[in-house]
Amino acid sequence: MRIIGFKNYEEMSQASAQLMKQTILENQTANICLASGGSPERTYQIFSEIVQDLDLTSLKITKLDEWCDVDPDSEYSCEKYLKERVILPLKLKDHQFIRFSPMSDDYVSECENVHTALMENPIDLCILGFGKNGHLGLNEPHEFLQPFAHVAELSQTTRHHAMIETNPHIIKGMTIGLAEIMASKKVLLQVSGEGKKEIFERFMSKKLDPYLPASFLWMHPNVEVYVREDQFQL
Repeated sequence: MRIIGFKNYEEMSQASAQLMKQTILENQTANICLASGGSPERTYQIFSEIVQDLDLTSLKITKLDEWCDVDPDSEYSCEKYLKERVILPLKLKDHQFIRFSPMSDDYVSECENVHTALMENPIDLCILGFGKNGHLGLNEPHEFLQPFAHVAELSQTTRHHAMIETNPHIIKGMTIGLAEIMASKKVLLQVSGEGKKEIFERFMSKKLDPYLPASFLWMHPNVEVYVREDQFQL
């Protein structure tokens, strides 16, 4: 694991976007898995600007997770978040976007479809945020963790996520599993945001803990952790 500190959010975002671009330069058929939320937002804005001159016709984007029972056009959906920031600005086609449908009548089948797609299109770069409870995607703290894409019960911490805190009916989500994240050729974990100091210190202890899913990234052979030094001490 390579841990790199950056002075602020902008520097972290610039470096993250450059890493995404480099992934495409090395492999035009790359599959990049994207998280939603505040941490990567500026990254995606920069990325969408600096790859406009590249051939993106074979690029694939995988949506890391999605809330269940949310309208895809809702401001709360991960679908809308990624479409507005990446899919539409880059004019990617529907077949280039691997994702869970938030309004599906069969969430289990949605997860099976995503798992099948990832078997055929393994993730080259997985962009992850560092959640306040140490979750990865919606792989929540629990006595055991799921290897493949699945429907997850949201923890109380996640139910207060900024994207859904005004929607108490949202209690489940769909997410790719730990094995699918670990199968990524490279992982970028962004550590940014308030209220995460204690959980980051636990992460830095290097102890594998199912109640801190992010800790399992210590087992991955190719992880970069980008940390905001204006918020966290290395």
